[in-house]
Amino acid sequence: MGRCRRWAHLLWLALGALLLAAPAQADPPPGEDARHLGWLGDRALAAGDVATARARYEAMLDAQEITRYLPYRPYLGQALILERLGDWDGAAALYRRGITDDPLRAVQVLRILSRHPRREALVQEAYGHVRGVVERALAGEDAVIYVTSKGADRYLRPVSLEEVLEDARAGRSTRYCYLESLDLSEVRGELPEVIQLTRCVVGSITIPDRDVGRLYITGFILGDVDLGKTWAGASHRSATIAASRFDEILFRDAIFLGQANFSGIVVRGRRAYFPMAVFERGADFRGAEIWGSAEFRFASFGADANFKNLRMHGTAYFGGTRFREDVVFSHVSSQQDLYFNSATFDGSARFDRCEWDQSATFEDSRFRGPATFSNTQLRKRLNLSRTVFEDSLLVDSIEAEALDMFGAWLMGEASFVDSAISGRARFSLDAVSRAQGLEDLDRLLPLYRDYQGDEDAEEVLSERSSYGVMSVDDLITRIDRGVSFANTVFGGIAVFERVHFGREGAPGVASFFNTQFLGETHFEDTTWDAAADFSTVFGEEIAFNRARFRGALILDDAYIKGRLSLTDAVFEGEATWSWYGAEIASFQVYPEQVSRSSGPGHRLFYERCALGEADPEDLRIRRLSGAGLGGEALRRTCYDYVVDELVGLKEHYADEAMTTDEDDAYWWERHHGTMASLRFGTAEERLLALAQLLLFELCFGWGVRLGNLAVCTLVVTAAFAVLYRLLCPDTVLIYDGEDIPIREVSYVGLFFVSLQSMLAINTGWDFGDDDHRFRYLNTLQTLIGVIILTLFVGAYTRMILA
Repeated sequence: MGRCRRWAHLLWLALGALLLAAPAQADPPPGEDARHLGWLGDRALAAGDVATARARYEAMLDAQEITRYLPYRPYLGQALILERLGDWDGAAALYRRGITDDPLRAVQVLRILSRHPRREALVQEAYGHVRGVVERALAGEDAVIYVTSKGADRYLRPVSLEEVLEDARAGRSTRYCYLESLDLSEVRGELPEVIQLTRCVVGSITIPDRDVGRLYITGFILGDVDLGKTWAGASHRSATIAASRFDEILFRDAIFLGQANFSGIVVRGRRAYFPMAVFERGADFRGAEIWGSAEFRFASFGADANFKNLRMHGTAYFGGTRFREDVVFSHVSSQQDLYFNSATFDGSARFDRCEWDQSATFEDSRFRGPATFSNTQLRKRLNLSRTVFEDSLLVDSIEAEALDMFGAWLMGEASFVDSAISGRARFSLDAVSRAQGLEDLDRLLPLYRDYQGDEDAEEVLSERSSYGVMSVDDLITRIDRGVSFANTVFGGIAVFERVHFGREGAPGVASFFNTQFLGETHFEDTTWDAAADFSTVFGEEIAFNRARFRGALILDDAYIKGRLSLTDAVFEGEATWSWYGAEIASFQVYPEQVSRSSGPGHRLFYERCALGEADPEDLRIRRLSGAGLGGEALRRTCYDYVVDELVGLKEHYADEAMTTDEDDAYWWERHHGTMASLRFGTAEERLLALAQLLLFELCFGWGVRLGNLAVCTLVVTAAFAVLYRLLCPDTVLIYDGEDIPIREVSYVGLFFVSLQSMLAINTGWDFGDDDHRFRYLNTLQTLIGVIILTLFVGAYTRMILA
């Protein structure tokens, strides 16, 4: 039987060698990023170049960090490649070979790396195989649990607890064994310093309230593991049994098929070690305390993984872990750095109310379910760079020294409400770093990659760009839907350059309501499909240079101590903006950013609201409606708001010596004030407003549109010429040296007579046969002319002085 297995094993090795020897094109350079290699393989496969795709996938596997820790057989690597190539049946055949030769590694590859559609069924096949091996071993048969790389069989050997303890006291590891139950509850006296089971299958483990030295177990645990706090009876109301204490605990390469209870355990030594462990059911680490390093790299967790109140005093490694369902990390404390690099969260993940004394990194992780970091405190940096959030993200009420989100992708709604970032917050590269990256992309690696191996590693994992970063644009955060930074305090520099807020067709709102920017804030080259809400914001200096607004920019009641810069910013389509009640020390705004894209008026939202053109679903309308305003009261309020904005705009233009634009802003300010009184004032206010509209706006142009005066002069002149003909037809004028009745003077002649009266030339014409009507009309016209001339001289003098 053993000889047949060896020949079969050699046959599979030969097949693997043939697969590896397949022709490839242009092997990628050493040290290439694994994710990038995977993309190259996908692209080659899509183009029909299978050989190149295979070569890229093989290089991808070699570049993966897990190859440093998980020595799987070459044909299992080929199974992963066949998955990428779409050969699911071929991959399944190789996995089944792995299940026969090395079920431990086969399960680890399936759980940690595989994307096979029948993965669950293959995993269950592996567990069924292990149980079958146990049955055969208990029946006294030669039951192979493992075949070495050289084809040698290793048989499962049933042992008793006494034999395991005897090996431990002799300093030996018990290997390739089956132990029905590792139950130390009844063992009297002092336990061996080291208990080690290697490549074993254990039915269950029970170690209640004991002081244990070092516990090392590798293999399968078919039933429950009880090392933590539990209850003496079936009910939680029964007496509790305290958790055990360990010098070290090592479950590397352990497969837990039952419940794993580590609740409240204390690990006093240098490590609690669970790398590449697979938890099929609940993994309970609630209240555990680990004084050394906590090592969970590339572990795989099933349902009910719970780390609530976990206390870690050393560095914690969760890199590459996979949480296949919901997981809880609430109230976790960590005194050293915390690494969740390249982790995968298939369900919801809760990291709320944690206390992390150093940095925490989730770089390159993927959250497929809701993620929560609310009320968490960090003394240093929270790194979410290159992290993908497919569902909602809550980072509310956190405190951190710095926040980095280079290249993060927020696909769902995101909230950073009530948070405090005392130092820098970077959602993209600043201009200097971007320029450096254009010259040498690898120089940017320290910005977004914290994890470079163990703390005591002599060499860094990589000195080249990683996590799929192939250009500086890959380090720009993408925000697909709504995001809120309401009431958040940014204590240092905040960089949002080139970030795209929202997306076409689903704009949402990017809320910075009541946010405080205590340092420089950069929104240069940003794109806003989402409404940009900066209401009541406080800032030192905020730059929107070259930004593109496709929705709304809201600066209502903002207070900017320094400069608000909109140099070369563009408002596209029907984009609007508002700044009612804003107090801005230096407002860099230009007429083309205020003017409407088509037709008269402006992009000012409250102007459109006053005219009844605003979207009732707009954020500003909802806020006003929430304050009890609606209908006519709402429009009257909008008139007040737009007048306030135009006053501020006029003052800004005056400060910039933009006299023409200042005059235009003044005209619109007076126009909307008059129209508001006409529409919503009392009878007396409306009468006065009507007079203002006719005299000061239509005739005088509010003193800034001199063309109105010229038109007014011509209209008044023509009107009086008609009045002369109609009311004074028999009055005799000396016209062209003759006495002629007005009825015989042409309208052109009368217009000339009227114009001279308007300009106070020849006032007091020689006339006869008059009943005083001509005298009164002529005097009235001269008076009107004096008024118009006075207004013209004043306005023209003001324009010349300006």
